[in-house]
Amino acid sequence: MNSATVLQHENQLLKKLPNNGDNHMVTIHNDNTAKAIIVQVAPDEQSPLLHNSCNDTKSTSSRIHQQHYQANNNNNNDKANIIKTKSSAMGLGLIGCSTIILGYMSVMTRLCGASFPSFQILLIRSIVQSACGILSCVYFGVNPFGPRSVRPWLIIRGLVGGFAVSSSYYAITHMPFPDASVILHLNAALTTLLAAIFLNEPLHYCQGICVTLCFVGAILVTKPGFIFGSVANNYHDDIKNDYDNTELASFIALLGAFFIATSICIVRKVGKAVNFLVYANYHGIITTLICIPPLLTVQSFVWPQFASEYLMLFMSGILAFLSQCFINKGYV
Repeated sequence: MNSATVLQHENQLLKKLPNNGDNHMVTIHNDNTAKAIIVQVAPDEQSPLLHNSCNDTKSTSSRIHQQHYQANNNNNNDKANIIKTKSSAMGLGLIGCSTIILGYMSVMTRLCGASFPSFQILLIRSIVQSACGILSCVYFGVNPFGPRSVRPWLIIRGLVGGFAVSSSYYAITHMPFPDASVILHLNAALTTLLAAIFLNEPLHYCQGICVTLCFVGAILVTKPGFIFGSVANNYHDDIKNDYDNTELASFIALLGAFFIATSICIVRKVGKAVNFLVYANYHGIITTLICIPPLLTVQSFVWPQFASEYLMLFMSGILAFLSQCFINKGYV
């Protein structure tokens, strides 16, 4: 087969290729030899471009590998985004469950406050919570003290959490329950601010508006005297018959909200380096140690008289353990 015949044969093959801009490999047989060429057909040209087989094969292979790499990269990014979205949804659900449990526990604390001092309620709750935490760690094979490298943070978190729950219990039992609940729930707004300042968490425009509205709502509910004047004085005079010092209780409730926000930020900082059961364990043990001195010095222990009182005190500890598990798991 002479060169003219080969060229004519090649042209006939090239005319049959589609003009879609793709690469095509064509094998031309010449007697006992075979010639492989890469044909790139451009859609805006009349004739295809012929390239050297070896060079074009390498470039085509490189482009194919690059396309496969980009496709795999995009798939991995999509999977990561889906996992992140599911994790965020799960975290919100756990925090929501914790909030519901805390609501029930606050009501139970309020009922117990009619018969027992606040630090006694907190002591029994913390003992039950600590027992549940230790037993759960043993059952699931988790070190109840956590990794040695983060134990200082766990101790700080336990202290802050103990002060938070002590302040909350005092406020709930020494001021109107709606006012105490509103002030304590400022912890969500304070958590947003502290996380943005110390953890570099994003603070969006709409979140800033929500934080502002939270503080405005708390002011409208509690009616501080330096803003509302005589209206606030009349409001506080009406409740002084039932409560001794609502101003002090309001300040302690605000401190409690701040301590709650700080403890949440610590959990967020430590993250998944610690099992969520360990957080609940430290919180229960340290809170037990915190509430013993004021119970022995400022208040006095009162023994329950009825089975229902024992049950309420015990259930407050169970609910406290569950709420700690949900909120810690949600924020990590």
